[in-house]
Amino acid sequence: FSADSQNLATCSADATVKIWRVTTGERLDTRSEPLKEQITTAIHPSGKWFVGAGSDSRIRMWRLLSTDQQAINPLIHLQFAHEGAVEKLRYSRDGQWLLSVGRDRTLKVWTAESLSEVAALPRQSAAVQVAAIDPMGRHVVVGRMDGTWEIYPLTLPSATQSPRAPQGPTAALSSAPLTTVSSTVDEREPNSHSQDAQPLALPAMVRGAIDREGDAADAADMFALDARAGERWILEVKAARQESLLDSYLEILDEASAPVPRVVLQAVQDSYFTFRTTSPTAVDSIRLHNWQDMRMHQFLYCNGEVVRLWHYPRGPDSGFSVFPGQGSRHTMFDTTAITHPMGETCYVVEPYTPGTPTPRNGLPAFTVYYANDDDSERELGADSRLTFDVPRDGRYYVRLRDARHFRGAAYRYELTIRPPAPTFAVESVATVNPELPLGGGVPLSVAINRIDGYDGAVQLELTNVPLGFHVAMPWTIEPGQLRATTLLWSDDQAKTPADDAPAMQLVATGQGHDHPIRLPPYDVGRPKLKDPSKLRVHARPVPSAGEDPATGWPILEMAPGSTATVALQVERRGHEGRVNFGGYQNPLNAPYGMYAGNVGLSGVIIPEQENERTVFIVADRVTAPGERLVFFATSDGGGATSSPILLRIRPTEAGGELSSSP
Repeated sequence: FSADSQNLATCSADATVKIWRVTTGERLDTRSEPLKEQITTAIHPSGKWFVGAGSDSRIRMWRLLSTDQQAINPLIHLQFAHEGAVEKLRYSRDGQWLLSVGRDRTLKVWTAESLSEVAALPRQSAAVQVAAIDPMGRHVVVGRMDGTWEIYPLTLPSATQSPRAPQGPTAALSSAPLTTVSSTVDEREPNSHSQDAQPLALPAMVRGAIDREGDAADAADMFALDARAGERWILEVKAARQESLLDSYLEILDEASAPVPRVVLQAVQDSYFTFRTTSPTAVDSIRLHNWQDMRMHQFLYCNGEVVRLWHYPRGPDSGFSVFPGQGSRHTMFDTTAITHPMGETCYVVEPYTPGTPTPRNGLPAFTVYYANDDDSERELGADSRLTFDVPRDGRYYVRLRDARHFRGAAYRYELTIRPPAPTFAVESVATVNPELPLGGGVPLSVAINRIDGYDGAVQLELTNVPLGFHVAMPWTIEPGQLRATTLLWSDDQAKTPADDAPAMQLVATGQGHDHPIRLPPYDVGRPKLKDPSKLRVHARPVPSAGEDPATGWPILEMAPGSTATVALQVERRGHEGRVNFGGYQNPLNAPYGMYAGNVGLSGVIIPEQENERTVFIVADRVTAPGERLVFFATSDGGGATSSPILLRIRPTEAGGELSSSP
C-alpha cells in the first residue's frame, strides 16, 4: 500500500507489477518489463516511485504517475541485484534506503533514489523470512527460517552521495596546448622487451619498422617513457595511411611489464544480440534482447568492445543507435569495434576507477587496459590512436606491434607521443546558398569534428543575415554531440538579396581548458527565395504554457523524464498528398534526449485528405535543462517549416521526474 492508503501495488507469477486504486478497485497500470515471475513489490513512502523484483534477479523502479487515473508509469531504473531471485523489498521509513533480500541468502541496502548499492550483509545461515530497516536507519533486523534472528548495524553514506567512482571515456584531466615534438628519432634494435626498451624524451616522434628476426612473440618495438600522475598523452601511429603493411596495435605497460588498467566495467544487466551487427562501423540497428530495460547514454560491453547507447529502437524491425548517432560508430575507452553474431552475450556496464570496490551482484566485471588496435573514432583506418591518462608517477613502456604478429621491412611506422590540443573543426554545413519558400523556412544543419577529446558545447551563430530573414537561436551543438540543426525562415515581404550582398557566415565558438576557441568564419552563401510553399504548417503545444511576450511564439515547458503533446496542423495551398515530417528526430533543433515517441519507422505523417496530427514529444532523463527554439519541417509541397516553439527544459528537482523508454 502507498503511505496515504490510496494505491496498492501487486506483483504476480505472470511477470507483471500492477497499480490499483484502493477506493474503486480500478487497475490503473500494468508494467510488463520483467522477464520472469515477480515476487515482491513496494511503494516509496513519498508516493513518487514503486519497485518490483523477482526471479529475474533484477530490481526495477518506476515513476508512480497513475495515482488517481490510468497512466503509463515509466521505468526509470533497473539494477541486477542478487545471484538468485529477489524475495523481499523494504523501504526505510524515511525513504532514503531500500533493503533487498535474495534467495541466495544475501541482503543488500540501496539508495532509494538511484538504486546504488551502499551495504551488503553477510550470507545468512538460513532463508530469510522477515527483514526491515529500523526507523532510525541505523540497523537491519533479520529473522530466519531456522528460528534465529539478528540485528546488524549499518554505516551508510549521505543519501545524496554516490557510492560509485565512475571514470568516463574522456575524463576531465588538465590538458596542455599542442607542444612541438622535442625529438624525432629513429627506432633502434634491439628493443623488443622492457629491459632493452628505447628511452624517449616526451613529446617525441619515432620512425621505425617491425622487422626484428626471431620468434613472432618478439615482433614488437618497445619504448620507455617517464610520466607523472595526471598527465594526458596522445599516442598515434601513422602506418596504413602511408601505405605501410603494418596493422598497428598499441599498448601501455607498467614497470613490471604488465598491462596498465584503464577502467573496470561492472555489469549491471545482461543481454544478447537478437540479430547480427552488419559491420564494425554500423551505428544503428544494434538489436538487443530486453532492450526496454536499457537507457540512453549507458555503456554496453560486447566481447571487448564498449559503445554508448545513443537512441532507442523505433519499432520491431530496428535496434539501438550508438554514439555518435551518425556515420561510423565510436567506441569508448579506446576499445576496438568488431562485428557481433546473433546470440552473442553483452552487458550494460558501469565504469569504476581501477582499485575501487565494485558491487558483487552476480554479474561479471571487465577490466579494460590501455591498448588500441584501430582508432576508436574510425578516422585513421587501421592505424592506432590511444589516450593515456597517467595514473601515477613512474616509468611506463609503450609496446607497438602488428595486430597479426607480422613483421618485415615493409611494416614501417611513425609513432607520435604528444600532449592533447582539444579543439574542434567544422566538418560540413548541409545547406549552402539555401533556397527557401517565401514566407517559409529551411533547416540549417552543421556537423563538427571533435579533436583530442574536446567534449564541450559549441555555439553556432549566423552573421550577415539579410533583412527579412531570421535564424532560430540559440544554436548549440551539445557536449559529446556532433551535429545541430536550426531554422532559417523569411517574412512574407522578404526579398532575395543582391548578388553583391555580403554572404552569410557561420561563426563557431567554444571554451577550451584555459582559453576560448573561435574558428574562422565559414561562408554559407546568400539565401534565395523561391515560390511560396503549397503548405503552411502550424505547431502548438497542447496544453500550451503561454506565449513568449517578446515574439509571440508558443511555449512548451517540460522536465527531463516527461512527455508532452504537440498538435501539428497543415493548411493545404495546392498540395493534396501526404505530408511527411521525418522520423523520431522531431522536433528539429531539440536538445539531445528529446524525440517524437509515437512515430515507429514510418515517421510523423499526415495522410492525404487529413490536416492534423498529434505528436507525443518525449524528454528523456538525459535531456539537459535550457531554452531554445524548436520546429517541424517537411520537404513536401515545395518545402515548409512550422514557426518556432519556445522550448523550456526545467531542471529536475531531487526526486523529480526521470525518464522512461518510449
